[in-house]
Amino acid sequence: MRARGFTLLETMLAMVVGILVLTAALGVMTGVRSSESALVTRATQQRELADLRIAVSSALTRLRPAPNNIIRQSIPNATDEQLDAILDDPFAEPIEGLPHHFELSSESGKPRLEIVVDRLPMGTYRPDEMELDADEETTEEDSVLTFGDLLGFRGAFELRASQERTAYELWWVPLPPAGLEETAFDLTTLPESTRLCAHLAEISWSAFIDSGKVSQIRAIESRQFPAYIELEVRTIDGLYASWMFELGWIPGTEFEAGVTDDGELGEGSGA
Repeated sequence: MRARGFTLLETMLAMVVGILVLTAALGVMTGVRSSESALVTRATQQRELADLRIAVSSALTRLRPAPNNIIRQSIPNATDEQLDAILDDPFAEPIEGLPHHFELSSESGKPRLEIVVDRLPMGTYRPDEMELDADEETTEEDSVLTFGDLLGFRGAFELRASQERTAYELWWVPLPPAGLEETAFDLTTLPESTRLCAHLAEISWSAFIDSGKVSQIRAIESRQFPAYIELEVRTIDGLYASWMFELGWIPGTEFEAGVTDDGELGEGSGA
């Protein structure tokens, strides 16, 4: 007697059951992979936020305001009322020849914080790690300041769009010292910019002064500095962080020597 084979209906039912099993298995695998990817993304963003908090805290506790009373010295004919008006205005007009050492502003709707610090808050370059040859002969290039000659290091926390234009990135951007001619500083000695955090959807800086909370502030001396800075960030995946930073500073200049009109280094001090 010949063995009975499968009917067409039984074969089709077996195929349908097999397809359902495979579909369910693929669904489970896809779900696991998506969950794993989401967890990795979330962990990456949490690590970036933690690193960002450390970097900002490091910078804001090593500020370098201009020497005390330099505003009065720069405007000797100003009355006490005029000086008080400058000091009491959180975002006073710039003073010619006297660059700011702390500025929270907004450029094209993007918040930006520019500061001067007494030590580079991030990056691999450190002036005190340079090996200097005491017997090195003086050259014509000695009249040009380099990054290693500076006493204060100017930089800015800047918000930039990502290459994919799907999020924002926060960068630390080293800047040349203010108040110098372009030919008086070697721009090639500036450290490279450092990306601190990617995947940002929103960011907000706020400063707390005697009159309250402000979104813009420009300061030269320490008595113009805010007491606290608040930073709020939100990632594209919804992670939110809000930090309050207390400021620390030691007044000083950005560089030791002034620069004369002919570009040569002369006596004096840079604000």
